[in-house]
Amino acid sequence: MKKVIYLAFLLTGFAATATATPPDVNEKILKAFKETFTAAQDVSWHEYAEYSQANFIVDKIQIRAQYAEDGKLIRTIRY
Repeated sequence: MKKVIYLAFLLTGFAATATATPPDVNEKILKAFKETFTAAQDVSWHEYAEYSQANFIVDKIQIRAQYAEDGKLIRTIRY
């Protein structure tokens, strides 16, 4: 019985994480991103204290782009 209850809590946690809403990204950042990476696919955003980061794919290459709050591109990482 304890295992069933534990499993129920575990599955509820996974479901809550999977349905979490993405962060609200600054309009300046979104505009700069869309102008620079027009072919981006599977885009996900993460916000940190000093920058916002987009994780996405272009031509089967995974890319991370980090933006300052004013919309300026800080760095990109391709892997």
